[in-house]
Amino acid sequence: MLAALAFAGDRIPNQDAIALSPTVGWLLLGCAVFAYLIFAIQGERWRRFWLTSEDPRPIALFRIVFAFLCICNINDLWEYFDFLFTDEGLFLTDAARTQSAGGQFKGFGEGQTGEPFGFFDVSGVLEFLKGPKYSLLYFFDTPRAMWAQMFAFYFVTVAFMLGWKTRVMGVLSFLLMNSFFVRNYLFWEGTELVYRVFFGYLLLARSGHAYSIDNWLRCRRLRKQGLLSERDGPGGGAGLVPSAEHPRGLAAVYRLIPAWPRWLMVCNLGVLYCFTGTVKNGHVWAAGDTLYYALNMDHFYRFYPQEVSSVIGTNLFRLATWVTHWWEAFFPMMVFGLVTRWGLRERLAPLQGGRLWAVRACWLGLGLLVMAVVLVVYPVHYVPPKGGLSLVKMQRVFAASWLVGMGVVGGFWWLLGSGRLRVRLRGRSYVLDREWFCRWFLGRRVWLTLGLIFHGQLLVLMNIGMFAPIMMSTYLFCLQGDEPGRVLRFFGGGLARIGVPMPATVRRGEPPLPAEDRRLPHHLRDGRKLPPRLIYGFIALAAFGAFMHGGPLVPWFKQSVLGWEATAAGASTGLHFGWFALAIGVIAVAVSYVQAQRGTPGFARKLALVAALAGAYLWLMGVRFIDPQTAETVKLIRVAVNLGLAAVLILQQVPWVHRRLAVLGLTFNPPDRPQREADVPVDDPPGHPRAPWAYRPGGRLLVGFIIVYHVTAIALWEMPDKDSLSSFRGKSREAFSTWVFATQMDQQWGMFAPNPPRHNVFMRIVLTDEKGEAWDMRTDLYAPERMPIPWIWNDRMRKMNRRVIGGEAGKGDVYQKWYGRYLCREWARTHRGVMPEKVELFKVSYKMPPPDVVAKQGWYVPHKLLYDTGREERQHVEKCATAVHGQLPDSIRARHGLPPLPEGAFVPLPNLRKKAWDRRLEPPKPKPEPRTETKTGAKLEAKTAVPAKP
Repeated sequence: MLAALAFAGDRIPNQDAIALSPTVGWLLLGCAVFAYLIFAIQGERWRRFWLTSEDPRPIALFRIVFAFLCICNINDLWEYFDFLFTDEGLFLTDAARTQSAGGQFKGFGEGQTGEPFGFFDVSGVLEFLKGPKYSLLYFFDTPRAMWAQMFAFYFVTVAFMLGWKTRVMGVLSFLLMNSFFVRNYLFWEGTELVYRVFFGYLLLARSGHAYSIDNWLRCRRLRKQGLLSERDGPGGGAGLVPSAEHPRGLAAVYRLIPAWPRWLMVCNLGVLYCFTGTVKNGHVWAAGDTLYYALNMDHFYRFYPQEVSSVIGTNLFRLATWVTHWWEAFFPMMVFGLVTRWGLRERLAPLQGGRLWAVRACWLGLGLLVMAVVLVVYPVHYVPPKGGLSLVKMQRVFAASWLVGMGVVGGFWWLLGSGRLRVRLRGRSYVLDREWFCRWFLGRRVWLTLGLIFHGQLLVLMNIGMFAPIMMSTYLFCLQGDEPGRVLRFFGGGLARIGVPMPATVRRGEPPLPAEDRRLPHHLRDGRKLPPRLIYGFIALAAFGAFMHGGPLVPWFKQSVLGWEATAAGASTGLHFGWFALAIGVIAVAVSYVQAQRGTPGFARKLALVAALAGAYLWLMGVRFIDPQTAETVKLIRVAVNLGLAAVLILQQVPWVHRRLAVLGLTFNPPDRPQREADVPVDDPPGHPRAPWAYRPGGRLLVGFIIVYHVTAIALWEMPDKDSLSSFRGKSREAFSTWVFATQMDQQWGMFAPNPPRHNVFMRIVLTDEKGEAWDMRTDLYAPERMPIPWIWNDRMRKMNRRVIGGEAGKGDVYQKWYGRYLCREWARTHRGVMPEKVELFKVSYKMPPPDVVAKQGWYVPHKLLYDTGREERQHVEKCATAVHGQLPDSIRARHGLPPLPEGAFVPLPNLRKKAWDRRLEPPKPKPEPRTETKTGAKLEAKTAVPAKP
C-alpha cells in the first residue's frame, strides 16, 4: 500500500497532496484496525509465534559474526579517531556537547564567565540521563582517554563475540559503540543505523546459550555433576526427563530461548529493504540507470568502471538495477514465506467456521481500504499523457485491476491450501501446496541468494566500508533450528578433508546435536491468557486514542467549549495517544493480576493493597504541580520510586525474594494459586511436540505489550515522507517518538533515494598561512595522488568530504564552519602553535555523462572530464583569529609543548546556561488580564452622547 504511494513522485511542495493527507490518514487508520483484527482473531497463533521458545543457534551464530563486524566497523575509522572522537579533532569538548546533545546539557556549566563547570545540581544530571544520547566522550575525550575507551570497547566486544558473560558484555559493547557514534555524526552512514538497530535487538536475545564460553562452562560443570545429556548418552544431547537412573533428569546442551527477538530482527530486516525500495521512486531508478551512476561515483569505486560502463551500462546494469529495486521493495514477501512455513512446521490447526470467515472479511476490508488510499491520492500523482487515459478512466482501470488481483491472489492461496494442485513428472506425482510455493517463490533460497549477489557485487566493485558485510550477516538470523550447525558442519567437513583438524563428529559427518527436547517437564505450559473480547476492546480503544490524538474533536472542545484562544499553546493539539496506551497497559495488568491472584488466601486484601499502590503510583507519575520548587522535589521522588520499582522487578528473579513478595500479593505467579485453566498440551497435534512458552504469564503480558507497541511504532516511523501522508505521519511520529529514540531504534533507510547522485563532488581546501601564502591542502580526489587504483582499504574521509561540502543530503552548512575552525587549530598544532590567517572551502564538481551518451561516444577519463567541465564554487570562509574555537586552546598547547595563546585570544563558544537553568525554579508570572472592549457598545455610546456645549 505504501509502495503505491511512494512509487509516485510528489511535487515538492504539493499543496493538493497535503490537503488530502488527513483523508489518507484516516484510511490508513482503518487499514491498521483491520490488520490488528486479523492478528486478534488468530490470537493463539500470534501468541505461539512471538512468545514461545526456539533453538538458540541461529542467534548465537549471528552474535559471533555481528560482534566481529562491530570491531571492523569502528576500525574502518582508525585514521580519523582523533579527528572524530577527541578534543583535538572537529569539535572541542564543549562544542561536542552542544552540537551533538545540547538539549541534555541544559543543566551543565562550561566554566565560562563565572559559571561553575559541571552539572549544576542533581536535576542537571537527570536532564542528561533522560537521553537519548549517552557518551563518555562528552566528558573524557583527550586522545589518551579516547584510546582507553577504545581498548575497553575491543575487550568487551571480543568477550561478547566469544560468549563470556554474554549479556553483560553485550550491553557494555553497545554502550561503548554508541558512545563513539553519538559524539560526532559527521561520519554516519546507513551502516551505523544497521549496527545500532540490530545490536539493540541482539541484546534482547539470549545469544549466549550456544556457541559461547558461557555455555561451554555450563556444560563442563553439568558434565562433572553427571547432569548433562550428551551425544552418545541418554537423550542424545537434547535432555532427559527424570527417571530412576537419573532422578534429576539430564540437561540439554542447547537450551531453548525466547523466539521474539529474532522474529523482530526478521521483521525489521523486511522493513529496511521494503522502505529503501519504495522510496527509490525517482526517474533514474525507473530508467534503470542507478547502478551506472553508483559505480561511477569517484568516491566509491575500487577499479575504474568507465570502460565497462560504456559496454554494459545500458543493458546489464539496467537489468541489475530493476531487479535490485523490486527485490528490495518486495522483500517482505520472504518474511511472509518464513512465517507461513513456521506455521506449517508447527502444524497449526487451520482456521474454521466463523474465525475463518472473519479473517477473510478483514483481509477483504484491508484490501479495499488500500485501494481507497490509492484512488484518493491518484489525482495529485497522475498526469494524463497525450492520447492516454484520463484520470477517471485510469482510476477505474486501477480499481478493476486491483479487485481482480485480490480475487486471483485469494483464490490461488485457497487453491494452494486445498491440495488440489498436482503435477506428474516422470511417473511421480507432486502436490503444489503452500509449503512448495513458499519454499520456491517466497523462500530464502531465492530472496537471500539475490541479496548475497547484490551485496557481494557492492563489496567487490564499491568501497563502501562495512555496509555490505553487515547486511549479509543479517541473513544468519533467518536460519532456523539446527541449520547453523548443519552449515558449519558442511564447511567443517570440507576443511577436514584437506587436513585441517576438526572434531571427530565433524570428520565422521554426524549431524549436529538437537536442541532441547520440547517435552521436558520443566518447560512452561500454563493455559492463562487474556480474554479475546478484551483484546478486541483494546483495538477499539487504540483506534479511539488515535482519533483523539490526531482528530479535530479535542482542539474543537478546547477552543469552542473551554474558550481557549486558537493561538494558545496546546489549543490545536489532541489528547496524546500515550494516555490510551497507558490505559490499555493498566487494564491488561489489572485483568492479568486478578487472574493470577483470584482464589489465593487473602485475595481481597492483596487486591486492595495493589490497587492502592497502583493508584498512588499513577497519581505520582501523572500529577502536575504549578509551584516549580514542589515540581522539582516531586521529580526526584519519582526517580526514586521508579528505581525502587525496577529493583523489585529484578529481585523477583531471586526465588526467596519472590516468595516474600508473593505473600504481599506482588506477583503474577503466586505459588498457592489454584489451577483453573488446563495446561496447553505437550503434543499438538498428537506426535508433534509443541513449543513451550518462553515466559510465565506476567512475562508474556509484558513482552506481548512491548511487541505490539514496538511493531506499531516502527511501522508508523517508516512511513514515506510524502506530502499525501504529511499530517498522519507527523501525528503518528509524535505519539511514538519518545519510545523510538529512547530505545535507539530511530531509523530511516533512504539510501540513494529518490535518485542517486549524478555529480561527482569534491572539497578543495585552501589555507592561507600567517604570511599570506595560500596552500591547497589537496585532501580530496581532484588530486590524483588521493585516488589510488585499485582502492583496497576504505577511507571514510571521502564520504565526510562530500557531506561537509554539500554533496550528500543537505548543504553541509552545519559542518563547514566547524571544519574550517578545526583546520585552523590543526595547522597551529602542527606548525609550532602559529595560527593561519584563514581557511576557504571550495566545492568542486562535474556532471557524470548519462549512460546512453557513454555508450555512443565511448568511456571517459574522470580527471580529464573534471578538468574540462568541472565547476568550482567557494562555500565558506573562516577567519582563524576571530572564529569561535578557531584557535588552539592552551590545554592542548600545553599537551604538545606549545606556547600559550596571548590573553583574550581564544574565542570560546557562548554556552551560558546557569541563568536559564535557574529560571525554571522561578514561580510562573501571572498572566495579564485580557482587555475586553465592547466595540458595539462604544459606538452606540458615541452616537447617543449629547455634544458638549461650547
